[in-house]
Order: sequence, then C-alpha cells, then structure tokens
Amino acid sequence: MNYRVVAVTLFALFMGGVRAISADGQIRVRKEGSNTLVQIEGGGNDDWRVQASPDIATWTTLTNFGTLLSGKTTNAPWRAIGPVTNSNQFYRALKTAGLYDPSLFRTVSLTFTQANWGTLLTSGRTTGSNVYCSLVTLDNGATNVGVGARYKGNTSFNLGGNKKSFNIELDWTNPSADLMGYTSFNLNNAAADETIMREALYFTVMSQYTPCPKGAMAQVNVNGSLWGVYSLVQQENGQLINEWFSSNNGDRWRTPNAAGGGGGGGGFSSSNAALAYLNSTNISTYQSYYDLRTTNSPTTNAWRRLINAIVVLNTTPTNQLHEKVEDVLAVDSWLWFLAIENLFADDDSYFNKGADYSFYYEPESGRIHPLEHDGNEAFVAGDVQLSPVVGYSATGGSATLSNRPLLARLLSIPELRQRYLAHMRTVLQEYYNPVVMTPMITSDSGWLSR
Repeated sequence: MNYRVVAVTLFALFMGGVRAISADGQIRVRKEGSNTLVQIEGGGNDDWRVQASPDIATWTTLTNFGTLLSGKTTNAPWRAIGPVTNSNQFYRALKTAGLYDPSLFRTVSLTFTQANWGTLLTSGRTTGSNVYCSLVTLDNGATNVGVGARYKGNTSFNLGGNKKSFNIELDWTNPSADLMGYTSFNLNNAAADETIMREALYFTVMSQYTPCPKGAMAQVNVNGSLWGVYSLVQQENGQLINEWFSSNNGDRWRTPNAAGGGGGGGGFSSSNAALAYLNSTNISTYQSYYDLRTTNSPTTNAWRRLINAIVVLNTTPTNQLHEKVEDVLAVDSWLWFLAIENLFADDDSYFNKGADYSFYYEPESGRIHPLEHDGNEAFVAGDVQLSPVVGYSATGGSATLSNRPLLARLLSIPELRQRYLAHMRTVLQEYYNPVVMTPMITSDSGWLSR
C-alpha cells in the first residue's frame, strides 16, 4: 500500500505544523484558526485519500472533500480536514488508482461560454469537430483550460434525452496538456442502463485479464447545472495501447456497429466484420467492415496483415489450426476476451453483433490482440441462459462453421475449448460471484480491497 503516516499533536499544530517525508512526496499538517489542514506534496498527477486514526490500528477515510491532489509546495492545495481536537491524532494519505479509480465517485465540471454551445456540440458529434470548452475541473482540484469537447454516441445519443455523452480532448489547444496524466476521456450517459454501473463493473473486471479501457463513475456538471451520473471511461488511443503493450507502433482497428436486431446471443446474422473470410483477399472486399484508426506503416501493409490473419483463421485445416493461428492471433487473450463477454452477457459484443469491438496488431509479436469497446450493454437479462459456448455450437455438440469464426474455429480445438472454459471458471471464482461483486455494487469496500 502506498501511504504515509503523520502523527499530529496539539503542540505540533500550534508550533506551525508537522510533515512526514518519503521518497516521492510528503504530507504536511497545520492549524488554521480552529481547523486542521492537510497538504500533500508530490507528483502533480497523483491524488490521495486522507484517513485519520486515534491509535494507528483503525482508520477512517475523511470524505468531506473527496480526494486531494498533490503538487509542489507552491501549488499543492490545502484542505480543511476537521476541527482541532483535544487528543492526539494520526493522519495518513493513500494514493488512489488515478483518474479512473473505480472506488471513487468523482465530480467533473465543464464550462462553455458560447451562446449556442449545445448546437455546436451536436454538430460536432456528426462532423468529428471539437467545440471549445473553456474549463474542465475535478473535485480534487485538477483543472484544465481550453479543451475540445463534442457529443458522442449512436443509439445512446437518442435514448439519453437531454443527458448526452461527451468526448473530451484535453490536449486540443495545448499539445502538452493533460488531466491527471490523460489527454482525453469519455463521459458516457449510460443510456438504457438503470444502474449506471454496468460499464464500470464490466471494464474493471475485464481489465484484470485482457486489454480493456478503464472505467469508473462520476457526476457531471455543465455550466453549473447537474446533468446526472455518468460512466467515466478511458479513451481508446495510443495511451491505452502503451499501457498494455511495449509500444504503440502497430495498427489499431475498430469494427463499426452492425445493423440488425439482437439479443439472446446471435441476433446479428452477418459475419462480415467478425474476422470472417469473404472469399477474397482483395483489400476492397473488407474495407467497409473494418475501420483502421491508426497505423505506423503503409496502410496497405496493415490491411494485408489483417487479411492474412482472417485467411489463417478461416481456411487452415483443423488439425493444423492450433499451431498456425498462434502466429497471427494472440489466442489466449482472445479466449479471455470472448469468455468475459459471455459471462457478462454483453450484447454489444463479438458473440452477439460480430462487430463494434476493437483490436490491435502488435508488431513485436506479429499477432492481433482484442481490445474491448463499449460496456453499457453488459448484464443483459435476456441472455441469462446464454450457452457458455455460444457461437461454437448452438447445441453443444460437434463444432460447425458459423457466423462467428473466432468462436467456431478456436473452440473446435479441444485444448483451446478447455482453456476457454477454465478462464470462465477463473473469473467466476475471482470476481463474478456474490461474495466479491455484491460489495462492489453496494459499497466501496469491495473495490478498495481488490
């Protein structure tokens, strides 16, 4: 646990305060009037919970100001933590998991000065152009000025009513700007999610096993008005790739949302964007089904790598597939990805849509890895009896080629099918069970202990 402890006595407070020093920061405590104040010096992108104890044995988190951002002596904020008492008191600061700490309920405030800012944000959603947002602030004191903002979302844009989702680019006017180390983030309106928790829960668990954005929750204020509770989600960009891989030098892809009805695991019949072989190796055959977001090599090379992986997955004889598919796909990562999508009954998934997911070609290994995308359609009640091997075989018998070749082909190999089911058991034992997940839903204690 990363924390520092400082003992505070009445004498120390009246003599000007005390401090606890460590290699990467220090806590300072002092008296001002009848109040005890605390300041944390350290990295400017770090924030901290402050806890108090009368005996160093039991600690209570001080919640009257949320978390406290650290900084240099000249800019680290002082916060009042309570009145001076007649007894000795101990304080400590525990570093949070950062901007997307799922155990925190942050407040994000946006300020727009344009008279028609709502119209501009709506237009930005379709054009991809940003609207000038003069100020973004967090409850811990983190601030950024002159950022870019726009509405986002497809179905959620219409379902959410006046509560729209935002994409925020912190480095829009200043390339070196960030907020707690991140250059962009998303505020998703959690349309059709009555709990507003699905995405944060889902992403927090999936990120323990396979590449996935971070997710948390926040209340959002716009120009001083409360817009409601949002899902605070990490942007899929180079920063995310660098967190999971040794570089950001590969190809990042997204499969656009597929048309059609869904639910129950397989309502979307098309396999066009599901890494299916379309009886051709021509790039033009696949271009409308895959969106190449970034590449650090000629675009043609990126498409050739993708098509080669599709050909290997779909056309290699079953008795040779296990050996050859490992050369083009990060198989174990895909098995985790597919198993967790199934466990969480994610209708915005590969098994259901065969689209609206992301993946990344890692040049160091020459293999394609999955990257989770949306999470607001997890925990779908209609999928409560979903087969654990949906997409491999509707009946659970021998495998047949289907419209989900990743599931049909990988799970046709007994060893990989057993590994996939073992991954399911692991997630069920470690997270997806009432002992662990109920506290994650009902309080912060379960989140803090992970």
